[in-house]
Amino acid sequence: MAQVSAGSEQVEEEFKAAAPAAVANAGILADTGFAIVIGLALFLGGVVLLVAGIVEFRGGNTFTGTVFTSYSALWLSFGFILLPGTGVFAVMAKENMVAPALGYYLLAWTIYTALLTICVLRTNVVLLSLLILLVLTLGSLTIYFLSGASSTTFQTIGGYLGIITSIVAWYLGLAGILPYSNPRISLPVFPLS
Repeated sequence: MAQVSAGSEQVEEEFKAAAPAAVANAGILADTGFAIVIGLALFLGGVVLLVAGIVEFRGGNTFTGTVFTSYSALWLSFGFILLPGTGVFAVMAKENMVAPALGYYLLAWTIYTALLTICVLRTNVVLLSLLILLVLTLGSLTIYFLSGASSTTFQTIGGYLGIITSIVAWYLGLAGILPYSNPRISLPVFPLS
């Protein structure tokens, strides 16, 4: 029984280290339950972004549709990895592969985000800043996991960068929808071309 208990505690600790919540990575909510991350990843990050991406594609906005559906895939796959019923995370924890597996997973998304950043070099300062910050966030977390998750420095850096990235994303989203609800108010995004 003690062996099962110790094993589940290890899985719980690995799960806490893997949780993508920026406030957790920054150390702000270090010891709270992370089960909420699964629901947020699957539904808010996954399903909502997928629907938004499909709407953007239907509206002829190929880049935005690509971005939304791609990051939908990130959140859906991450939620699936963490979903206890799938057993994916438990197998990775049992094999001591959580850190390297998540490290390579995040490396792939860091590279993809860097490629998207090249696509927006001539759009506006806010969108470019958002993608640069996201590259730095994912890159920091990639370094953290690929280094064996031994030092929390890069996890904390990634967490704070994630918070800043979220604020910039919220600003960009508000700048995009505000003119529809109140045409007299607009937030500047500082066009680059």
